[in-house]
Amino acid sequence: MNAVLKKGDELLDITSNTEYYVMNSWLTDGCITVRNRTSGQPQLLPLNDVYDRIAKQSIKVLRQDAPKVEAYEHQNPEFLARLKRCTKAVRKVLDTAQTLGISFDKAFRLVRSEHKGEDFPTRSAIYRYRERFYAGLPVLKGDKNKGRKSYYSAEVEQLIEERAEIVCSQKSRWQMTDFVDRINDGAKCHIKNGKRISQRYVSKTLKKLGYVDIGASRMARKDVTAARSIGAQRIQTSYPLERVEIDGVHLPFVVRTAHGLSSNVWCVHAIDVHTGMVMGWKIVVGNPSEDDGLDCIRSMLFSKKEAFQRLGLSYKFDVFGTPSLIVSDNGAEAKGKRLEKLLTLGIDTEHCPARHPHKKAHIERLNRSMKEGMQTLPGCTRFDGVDGRRNPEAEGDKLLSLHELEQLMVRWYYEQWATTPLERHMFRDAECGVTALARWNYYTQKSGYVMPLPVTADAWRKVTLVRSERKLSSKTGISYEGMNYKGSQLPQLVHQHYGSNITIYSDPRDYRFIYADAGSELITLVEEYVKPDTPAYTIEQEKQRRSDLGKQYQRTEATQFQRDVWEKSEQKSAPNSTKKSTGRNRQTAEKHKRSEAVQRAIQTPMTTDVMSEFVTQLSAFATDFLDLPTLDVLDRTSGEEKA
Repeated sequence: MNAVLKKGDELLDITSNTEYYVMNSWLTDGCITVRNRTSGQPQLLPLNDVYDRIAKQSIKVLRQDAPKVEAYEHQNPEFLARLKRCTKAVRKVLDTAQTLGISFDKAFRLVRSEHKGEDFPTRSAIYRYRERFYAGLPVLKGDKNKGRKSYYSAEVEQLIEERAEIVCSQKSRWQMTDFVDRINDGAKCHIKNGKRISQRYVSKTLKKLGYVDIGASRMARKDVTAARSIGAQRIQTSYPLERVEIDGVHLPFVVRTAHGLSSNVWCVHAIDVHTGMVMGWKIVVGNPSEDDGLDCIRSMLFSKKEAFQRLGLSYKFDVFGTPSLIVSDNGAEAKGKRLEKLLTLGIDTEHCPARHPHKKAHIERLNRSMKEGMQTLPGCTRFDGVDGRRNPEAEGDKLLSLHELEQLMVRWYYEQWATTPLERHMFRDAECGVTALARWNYYTQKSGYVMPLPVTADAWRKVTLVRSERKLSSKTGISYEGMNYKGSQLPQLVHQHYGSNITIYSDPRDYRFIYADAGSELITLVEEYVKPDTPAYTIEQEKQRRSDLGKQYQRTEATQFQRDVWEKSEQKSAPNSTKKSTGRNRQTAEKHKRSEAVQRAIQTPMTTDVMSEFVTQLSAFATDFLDLPTLDVLDRTSGEEKA
């Protein structure tokens, strides 16, 4: 699978909301020709910048034949198993056709005869898979993209396939009419009552299966495998990123790390077979794991500008891309369920048999060349071409730091290995370049070849991170593993999905962030206690750290207040009152208010000056009520004065 930009694709610039129409799939000076939908004028856009922005999701690719639901969105183990099986089948047929120089149909018959009695695609299915394979799409669309169904169920076609040999073999005593009767009898539970499978349908299905009796089918199973495993056969590719080999190699060095010296240092790196360029790397202290293999593949898929800047290097080129096939051995860095999910991104994976290094000869050659090219550095344990024979500490070497070793290793990749003429390039397509760097520049700048589309950051997270369902809360955000995740984008998420379950993706190696699926994009949420200088602990480390802190500050003895509360609580209760609590509460409240008024008066008494002034003012008023004037008498109804 190798999806590339092609004529007719549309590019949507999310930042400026501008649409572009791809006019030509060939490159011109490293640029692709597009037409601006708004102005109608053709433009040249650098392909590296376009792919970098696609990976960062600032440009979206709109394609007419793209499935509505991507393969990695299905999240179905059965679909992944079927996709892996069908992809392996179509690749095996294609490899057989190329190896033996025969047609695709003959190759299918040959491969199909080796899988008698096994679940193998039919002839019609393998041709459909081949079309999608060449188009750079997963060979299966999945249940979410299904359309029209077959007239007969898949069980009927499978029954014909299982019984095909009894009528298709050369020594068969069966006639077609007898075979059709046998199929109808066996398919009673799969067809409607009163219906009958016609001989025309059975004949058509048998033609799709294409059974033949050839020499390979008469050989023993073990002999067939041995006959086709020819180590002298050279691995050949037709375009960059068609085949990438990945491997973990032990570096024969004693290095200084932040926590002490270590001689158990590994490098997981990958090489493009067609050009010879190193596509990605990951330095590991200790034995590598699946996470390290994924980190190496991630460095292969995305731009290396930040990595070069971190190492203090400056190169005019940038090496990244989406491979069609990744070949590896059975090391710990190449095994795991998350690595198997790469197939949903259009990246096929293949594991070599044990003790078959010739199956990935290019990465093995890179391993040896790198050790030979760096064996003179201080701290190296190689002696006479054998690792571990030299003790650099006893020799008094000034040991390299881990950062210095990685910097020198990357410089060797792109300044030494990439500029060294390779024999396999000299005798095949020498006009494309005889060094890895010249060959890479030829395909990315001069030939017009369009590199495969990059993987988006969200798609990579959905495939490689741990997926789970959590409920969204406006108060605590999303709770995961006993921690609450919030952030500046939480209001937007709550506004769209308040009270509902949200699909989240978490990295077991970094508890600080989780990614919530908002439908169109993944929203980053941050743990509520995380600060800019917080270390990126694993989830298990952070849970253990918080548990230890809780035990550290937990009270071991009760306080005197707690003891007093317990003592009061243990006293016998008074007998129940027969009065209603409403009247009792009202009387108690009134008495309490009067008591408070008296207490306030006691606490703030009236002064002598204020009291004497009050008495003087009071004596000024008339005290004889006989001298007061009479009041007017008014009628209540009319309001008039009465006589």
